[in-house]
Amino acid sequence: MNNSNTNKGLDKVGKPAGIDDTIKVCFVNTTKSWGGGERWHFENAAYACQQGFKVSIICSKNSRLHDKASQAGIHCHPINISNLSFINPFTLQKLKQYFRKNGIDAVVFNGPSDLKTAGIAAMRAGVPLRIYRRGLAKAPHRNVLNRFLFSNVVTDYIVNSKATAKALFSKSGPSRQDNSHVHVLYNGIEPHPNIKYPSSYQDKIVFGNASRFVPQKGLHYLLDMAFILKKSRTDFMVHIAGTGPLEKTLKDKASTLNVHDVVEFTGFVDDVPAFMSGIDVYVCTSIFEGFGFSIAEAMHAGKPVLGFDVSSNPELVSDQKTGSLVPAFDVHQLTNKALVLMENKELRQKLGDEGQRVALEKFNKIHQHEKFCELVKRLRDR
Repeated sequence: MNNSNTNKGLDKVGKPAGIDDTIKVCFVNTTKSWGGGERWHFENAAYACQQGFKVSIICSKNSRLHDKASQAGIHCHPINISNLSFINPFTLQKLKQYFRKNGIDAVVFNGPSDLKTAGIAAMRAGVPLRIYRRGLAKAPHRNVLNRFLFSNVVTDYIVNSKATAKALFSKSGPSRQDNSHVHVLYNGIEPHPNIKYPSSYQDKIVFGNASRFVPQKGLHYLLDMAFILKKSRTDFMVHIAGTGPLEKTLKDKASTLNVHDVVEFTGFVDDVPAFMSGIDVYVCTSIFEGFGFSIAEAMHAGKPVLGFDVSSNPELVSDQKTGSLVPAFDVHQLTNKALVLMENKELRQKLGDEGQRVALEKFNKIHQHEKFCELVKRLRDR
């Protein structure tokens, strides 16, 4: 792929070849809710704008992404894309015309629906770079449509961890993998001052978790840990921040286990850095993670991380260096490691300090945004 190919694309829409060398990137994310993927798209789009890229975002009109991007001065093209929009010829034609009219060099897709519809339109429009950003460490279905998308539509992949790449190209995922087209860009965290969270439990060790209350996060394991721990210790608290569909189920389980006196559900926490500063140990009980963003935030706050040795956790947490990892879903070993950390303040400090150093070096948000822009430039000139 080279500049001459890009210039040919511009010729088709009536722009003289070689005059405008500005890189034109279009992010496609039509998810109406706001989550990690939407934040990634918005922040990279905003940074790319600052670096002189011409950026646009295709998104749902009534989404938070649309609101935030519009407020930031990023051009938004509102459109609704559903799971079956790829079979709608009018939607495909509108998107194709949009890509060609604006001379788009690279399209970055968010989820499967966006990939199917905007991906096919971008391919038909001759967009040279068609990048699928994958943040879920689960294998996609290996069906005829996905084989077509991964073989013909996607030119490159951005993944948020090696674990996500491994899952994407597992036996149930795409049949072929070319490592030169797979690019790991970790989620970035923004450096912040060390804020002290006002706590009423200064005489107790505080374990913390900030997650959506969904099955993936495995929060029932955290309640089981509290139950086992309470048999021998009472000088601890567990703070669980978040909301979600399993909220009532988890609170009922806490009552059934009789740990409601040592477990505090704090609700949704807007100031996550302050929450992290107010705990002593972060406990991740997730069943899988594409990238444990809350783990990185805890590390940045100088807190040791305790969790299961699954998916991307080992990429963030170095066992016995920045925290402790135990075999998957072994609550008894999780509790034993919690006891070790409770009894050794110096160890908590040592692990936390090293975690903070790693987080600032490896997961700095600006560094990750820079890598994204450098990647697009490099791929355009490939």
